[in-house]
Amino acid sequence: TGGGQGGSSATSGNSGGGGSTAIKVHDIISASATFTVGAGGPVAASTSAPDGGSSSYSDGTNILTASGGTAGNPGAQATGGDINLEGGGSSFNAGGSGVPERGGSTFWGGGRSYDTGGAYGAGGGTRGGGTNAIAGQSGVVVIEEHY
Repeated sequence: TGGGQGGSSATSGNSGGGGSTAIKVHDIISASATFTVGAGGPVAASTSAPDGGSSSYSDGTNILTASGGTAGNPGAQATGGDINLEGGGSSFNAGGSGVPERGGSTFWGGGRSYDTGGAYGAGGGTRGGGTNAIAGQSGVVVIEEHY
């Protein structure tokens, strides 16, 4: 799952989009496989905060990429999995109403509020009105071994 996009603390700004998720059933994990965990995007005072970082797995044959959260709908996209799940889209707080907007959700659960935690890859929330926002959650790479 990619990292979540950060929330915006601008007067009128976006909550962050959730990271996408790639899921694949794979027989053998190569000793030379590389993994990258996407960082959550930081808070920004602009209308739209920076995107979350992408998470990936590569073993030379299989490449899975789960893009980090991004503004708008549809949300972030994943590639290379048997199942590729889109990240939850962001929402826009127009006019600085001060109404809390949750960040986009992920396969793991709901988005972040402007002052609370969230699931892996969750987008950061915003309160609008130039006040509170929170960064996106970091992504995750999970490898399960089956016998």
